[in-house]
Amino acid sequence: MPRTHDERQRRTRERNKSGGGHDRIPKGPITPAEIDRLRAWSEGRITYRGRTGGKKALTSLVAGEEDRFGIFLSKQEGPRKAAQDMLSALYKALTHYACWKGFPEEKIDGLVRQAFFQDDPGSAGQVGLADVHERFESLLAPDANVREIMTAVFNASYAKVFGHSGNPEVLSLKGIITDFYLDPAAEAVSTESFIRDAGLNDTYLSALSGFVRGLAEKKGPGTAPDVLTPPWLAEYSSAADAGDYARAMEGRKFRSSIEHPMTSVGDLQGAREPVGLNEMDYLRSFVYAFKRDDPATATYTVDEALAKHGAKSLKELRKHTDVALVKENYKTDENGAYVLGADGNVIVETVDVTAGKVKWVTVPRDARQPQVPDADIPLPWRTGEEWFTVDPDSAWSKDVHDKQGHPVRTGTSGTTMRMLVSYGALGAPGGKPTDFLYALLAWMLPRHDHSLYEIFRGAQMMARTGADPDSGSPSFAHGGASNDEIGKLVRLLKIVDGPGGLPAVHPELAAAFAADFPGQLIRGTYSPRS
Repeated sequence: MPRTHDERQRRTRERNKSGGGHDRIPKGPITPAEIDRLRAWSEGRITYRGRTGGKKALTSLVAGEEDRFGIFLSKQEGPRKAAQDMLSALYKALTHYACWKGFPEEKIDGLVRQAFFQDDPGSAGQVGLADVHERFESLLAPDANVREIMTAVFNASYAKVFGHSGNPEVLSLKGIITDFYLDPAAEAVSTESFIRDAGLNDTYLSALSGFVRGLAEKKGPGTAPDVLTPPWLAEYSSAADAGDYARAMEGRKFRSSIEHPMTSVGDLQGAREPVGLNEMDYLRSFVYAFKRDDPATATYTVDEALAKHGAKSLKELRKHTDVALVKENYKTDENGAYVLGADGNVIVETVDVTAGKVKWVTVPRDARQPQVPDADIPLPWRTGEEWFTVDPDSAWSKDVHDKQGHPVRTGTSGTTMRMLVSYGALGAPGGKPTDFLYALLAWMLPRHDHSLYEIFRGAQMMARTGADPDSGSPSFAHGGASNDEIGKLVRLLKIVDGPGGLPAVHPELAAAFAADFPGQLIRGTYSPRS
């Protein structure tokens, strides 16, 4: 078991080189062999049963490609600009909201800016509550980090208020919608004026809030209407979408223990994933430690370890609630060099399995304590795949993963649904919903919150791609984007529904992405050229 940052980082990078790194570490640049396999697959020269690899191997290959695509998107101007347009629109709406609530003028700007930040080192993109004025301004800069921007939007839209219920000074878009669309006591005159000044999409919010009020009434007394409840949002799209979302959630399992993070800032830098300046300042402000409850370490062959814990793979074993750490010991020759198997990967000879739950401890750093190098700072971020996993035996997983071949991580993305409702509530700021979708991919793909299919599926429900076109209920993008832009988004989202699953839709996705980012992606893939 690694005892130092250097030792931990070295071992993590060794696993990355073999293609089997920890779940949260994006793989390095795509290899020539991977490029050849993806091209051959897209062009129909190999199939699931081809001798160069089966369905599981190709699905895993595309999962790594999604990591790289998310990192690529985080560096593009379009997604960053869409995220910043949303940030600015949210700032404007919350400023009007603070005025309406009657806060003293000298407090308003500070309260509004605080809405965008949380003091939560366990959440990716959070930067704390220090210097909120400067940090907010930095999010509008041309070189701002997309993860920081989207996390700020996430906080101020709805996430921060979840942890501060009842605190009137915590402003949110959720609060605005509740006060002006769900509260029957809202005054029509002041509401109309506020909606205009705050830049709200009244057509969309009126339709959506009317729908959820009706659902709440059907569920009986005491049920509060909420336009940010994913099952209700799926039902707003269609009965079929509501059923599909329910199946996805039935297949989701909560993980009761969180594995000790094995990633560091250096690992992200090695994978070319940008780390924001505000994130770095925040990460430097803590001392990180972890403790194991009742630890017990034993060494097994891979087969022995899997049999003992009832797991099908080392990846699955790492997700078991009774397993804290899994250390892979690689086979070496007489010169100490790693021995490669027929597939070109390092051979795992034995594994050290430490049983026992792991708890993270983050302590504010004392000025007298030494600062470790930035590259060795561990990441305490707990992201989607560490909170949840998908039951491989669930009906949803058997359909989406086993039959269609799509990578899955945590199920249909409710976060995508909530973020697109927030984006639509403010009139699709910037008018480019596809770029905002790309910002969501940049935010969630590299951290393994969701797979591309899961994000697209949540976005489909908000764009109502499977709804009755004559229903008259608007989608999140209507009223804030041109018909051409909405059409472009819908065409992109519908690609993943194509018959034949991932082998059939992969080349279409690659072509669509290449059209939006000409000359920047490797032909036949969604991996960046550099």
